Amino acid sequence: MKQNINIEIISRSISAKDLLEQLKTYCAPSHNQMHFEFKLQRFALRQVDPAILVATVGVAGTALGSLLAGLFSILKQKKSNKIIIRDKDFSIEISEDLLLDNNRQDQLIKLIDKITKMKHPQIHL
Repeated sequence: MKQNINIEIISRSISAKDLLEQLKTYCAPSHNQMHFEFKLQRFALRQVDPAILVATVGVAGTALGSLLAGLFSILKQKKSNKIIIRDKDFSIEISEDLLLDNNRQDQLIKLIDKITKMKHPQIHL
C-alpha cells in the first residue's frame, strides 16, 4: 500500500510560490504529513508561472482532506468553488459543498480513496 502520494497542483490564477505560502497557512495542523516542492515546467507558457507546486501527502490520516480544504479556502478568494483532479485515465470534479456536507462524508471518503489510487494525480485550480 502507498504511504505517500505526490500530487501536482496547477493554477493559472496564482503563482506556485504564493500558493505554497497560502497552503502553509491553511494546512498548518496537518503540515507534518505534507511536504511541498517546486517542479519546473519543461515549457513555460507566456505569462504563466514556470513552476508547478508538488505536494507529497501522507495517505493515512486526514492530510489529503486537509490539503483539499486548504485549496478551497484559497479558491474562495478567487470566487471559485471547484477543484478538478485529473489522471491519465479520468478526472474527478470536487465541489466545496462535498467537504462541508457532513451527510456526504462517505462520498468524500470514496473520492479520496480514488485519488490515492491515481498514478499521477494533478489538481487544477
